[in-house]
Parts: sequence; structure tokens; C-alpha cells
Amino acid sequence: LLGQIASERAQAGLPTVVVLGQDLAEAPFWPQLGGVLGLKGKTVDDILGVLNAAGERKGQRTLILFDAINEGVGASYWMHWLPDVVAALSKYPYIAAVFSCRDVYSRYAIPKTLLETLPIYHVHGFVSDDERERAAIQYLDNKGISRPNTPWLSPEFSNPLFLKSTSEALLSKGETEFPRGLRGLSELMMLYLGGLSVRTGMGGVNSGYISSALMRYARSIAE
Repeated sequence: LLGQIASERAQAGLPTVVVLGQDLAEAPFWPQLGGVLGLKGKTVDDILGVLNAAGERKGQRTLILFDAINEGVGASYWMHWLPDVVAALSKYPYIAAVFSCRDVYSRYAIPKTLLETLPIYHVHGFVSDDERERAAIQYLDNKGISRPNTPWLSPEFSNPLFLKSTSEALLSKGETEFPRGLRGLSELMMLYLGGLSVRTGMGGVNSGYISSALMRYARSIAE
């Protein structure tokens, strides 16, 4: 969605910047943004001053689109940097920003004070089973991952977050095929939990944060 918005604005000649969450490293935010804009070594005010001036010349605000801040360095990075980023941007009348984040990660990536004060819009993705199936097939083919030997309508592989998290974890291990059978199901869940741990900034699943919490929750249901 944000990519389409950026493309349309670029065609209209409007100043637009796209920053992908996956492209940021575990390093101070402003030098990285300056590098993206070709303003390496500049101060925060230098960077934002250039963007503000570009918007003022056009008579419209420069739009900075931060796409998928839950990707890459993880949610904890943004929990630390987002208040500073929002405060700095608010000083410039010709700059506006949009941050996209999967709702399940929002409370890990966005401080509560900002969740309560910034405008929030919910965007719904694929709705029907057919849409999810076609999207999943295309995603796996693009990633070079063999399609799983399971019905496509199973809840696991029709869930975009589950599919993306397990696929990325699988590729990080140098594998291109999902584990099979009952043991494979356990391995698949470990891949998923490992992906969630990284995205929420809690480290690997072996650290026990998410897996132990889920075990306690499962026991409480069983009891």
C-alpha cells in the first residue's frame, strides 16, 4: 500500500521518501536516514531542513513513509527511537510521516503515549481463502521455497504473518522446504516462535521468553 502511494506521488512530482524497516541496522537512526537520503554526516536539523524545504517549494508536505517498522532490526529499536523521531518531525510544518506496523507488533514497537495520541488507521489485507492461497503461492515461489505438503486452507499457511515468519526463519537456516509430519509440525512452530522473538526484540526462541509464556498459557487452558 505505501509503495503504491509513493509511486503515485513520485509520478505527480511530489517529494516522497520511502524507508523500509528491513533496511535499517541496529545503529543510531538519524545517520541511517541521512545515508538513505544521500546526506551522510549531516545533523538532524540539516536532514529535516532539506526535506522541509522540498515540501515548501512544492506547496505540499514532504511525505516520509516508514514501511513495516516491525521488520529488520525489530520492534524494540522503534520503541527506543520513535519518540525522538516524532518529536523532531513535529517541528517542521512541511514534513509528514506514516509508520506502518503489523497490529500484533504495535505495542512492542510504539510507545503507549504515541498509541494514545497519534492517529491510527487499520488496513485489512487478504480476506477470502482464495486471495490468501494465491498470495501464499506467489510469496513462496518468489522466495524459492517449496510449497508445503499440506492443504492450503489450513489456518497456518493461510495466515500471512505465520507464513512470512516461518519462511524467513527457514531461509535463515539455509533451507527451502518446510519440515513434514508430526515432528515437522513442532519444528514449524519453533520456526514461528523464533521469528516472533526476533521481531519483538526478545532474542531467539531458545531464550524461552515466548515459548515459556505459551507453555504456561496452554497449561492454564488444559487445567
